[in-house]
Amino acid sequence: MNRTPSLLQSTRYNTSQKILEELADAESRPILFSSVTNERSAAELSELLHIPLSSVYKKLDKLRQLGLITVARTVMDANRKRVKMYKSNIAEASIHIKNHAPDLEPVPDPILVANKSGSAGEGHELISQDEFDITRMIIEELGNARSRAVLFSIRDSAKNSRAVSVELQMPLSVVSDALARLEYLGLAEKLVADGNETGAYRSRIAEASITISGSEPTLALVEN
Repeated sequence: MNRTPSLLQSTRYNTSQKILEELADAESRPILFSSVTNERSAAELSELLHIPLSSVYKKLDKLRQLGLITVARTVMDANRKRVKMYKSNIAEASIHIKNHAPDLEPVPDPILVANKSGSAGEGHELISQDEFDITRMIIEELGNARSRAVLFSIRDSAKNSRAVSVELQMPLSVVSDALARLEYLGLAEKLVADGNETGAYRSRIAEASITISGSEPTLALVEN
């Protein structure tokens, strides 16, 4: 039996997941979008963003492996030392999440687009700029493969943590922690019957769209 399609799908998912994780990362994101219009060295990025130089190098390495950033050229500094100048390969990213796998299809510079319908329309609840911190936390949670799987496991039918654990073959403690975070962020809710909690959870969203064009992403949620 030819298993190539499933292997390709697995590779595509893994790459999409890694890209989503970097776009959701509070350090990788500003590094990437601070080098959209200007080439910058690691030292310049460190000073500009107040991120330790060692962390900048680690993030740059990951971003290069994923094809999100490139070494535009190498220059000589005042001490005649070679310095790599980095430039982002993308100016914007849109990610559409409607199941456990993010819909992400990188295309060449200047725009990385994953969702062709893109903009938030009817039925979307936009998170305002004043709620940037909670938006960032939600994006980081949606960027977590396990949390995303838990969330979409309870989208179509309410389940308790044990049922989710069995369905996803995931440790109960991991599922419980994920559900607690999702409830805190307003992405999931506990069901109540006759004034008492049933122990079951239900997703409050059906899908999500994330647009990233700088260090401050915007988020649109479609209610479930």
